[in-house]
Amino acid sequence: STTHRPFMPIRWDAPLARAVAAELHAALGGASLRAVRLDGGERDLFLILRDRTLIWRLHPQRGQVLLRPPTEPGPSDLRHAARVRRIAALPDERIVRIELLPKRSGVPRDILVELMGNQWNAVVVEAESRVIRHVLWSRKGGRALMVGGTYEPPPVKRRAGVDGNLSLREWRKLLSDEAADRRARALVREIAWTSPLNAAALLGRDLQNPEGEGLVEGHSRWRALARGMGTPVLLQLKDGPHPYPSALPGTSSQNVTSLLDAFEVAAGTSERAGAPTLLDPHMVRRLEESERRARRRIRQLEAELESLDDPLVIRATGDLILARYSEIPQGAESAVLTDFDGEERHVELDPKLPAHGNAARYYDQAGRVERAEKRLPQ
Repeated sequence: STTHRPFMPIRWDAPLARAVAAELHAALGGASLRAVRLDGGERDLFLILRDRTLIWRLHPQRGQVLLRPPTEPGPSDLRHAARVRRIAALPDERIVRIELLPKRSGVPRDILVELMGNQWNAVVVEAESRVIRHVLWSRKGGRALMVGGTYEPPPVKRRAGVDGNLSLREWRKLLSDEAADRRARALVREIAWTSPLNAAALLGRDLQNPEGEGLVEGHSRWRALARGMGTPVLLQLKDGPHPYPSALPGTSSQNVTSLLDAFEVAAGTSERAGAPTLLDPHMVRRLEESERRARRRIRQLEAELESLDDPLVIRATGDLILARYSEIPQGAESAVLTDFDGEERHVELDPKLPAHGNAARYYDQAGRVERAEKRLPQ
């Protein structure tokens, strides 16, 4: 369905990271890289390749991986002539490593895409020394990610079954001692390739069964998931479609040709995802700032136009001063004069000027207002 729904960010887990990395390697392995773009404002990572552009949307409210037509590198992009050697996810982790080999002399570099929690980031490091050369957004305190520092991966708990060979006996031992209401947490805590996204499907009816029935069925499902067996799907979650490397029993889904296609569908059904632009972000920022300045100026001019007095009234005040000049005391700052309709009017005066000088001042003011009325709308 292409019905627009409130946006749901992608929920990354280890199986999804591994499967997406494999698809990206199949599509981009060996491709020529021209430049890397780290758009910290939008939290987008761009790999500007010779024949296409990879965009990884790393804002916490997005998360899609998209392939777009080729684009020219902009002035702010990081020029890096290299070949994409390999794209792979670290085992049972939400980190994807993009290995780059320079085409000429230079130091091999890696781009590490971190997909943990709401701290998504992209870090460019020297492949051997792990010195950070560029970062999508700098994080201070705790596990700092700063240019010039040494990249340290986040601490992770080594879970059982990373190679997909956890036996049924070990599976039973890790789960059967847990009460049913704690079994899902134990699964995610102890067993590789599991996550809150797939836990219910791996446990199935065992979630509600304190006797442990269904452990065999869950173990079989886990082995298939841990070994990367399955067909990519769009899970139909309550908040919208979500790419995943295999169907999850208990959750409706539809098969797709690839996860990259699934990301396109998920992005297209979101009303707030926001389409990424291929323009240089610094150019876009300058254009946006120019637009903001122009809009501020428009508001100022509109306010000035609305605040203008009626020039006919101003000129009539000058006429009244000339007509009643004999009633105005020398050096007065104001006077109450009877206008041509017999009404009394309070008139402000410059005490340093004679009556005709004050009248001229009002005529000059009326002229300025008339000129402003013609100029401001333009």
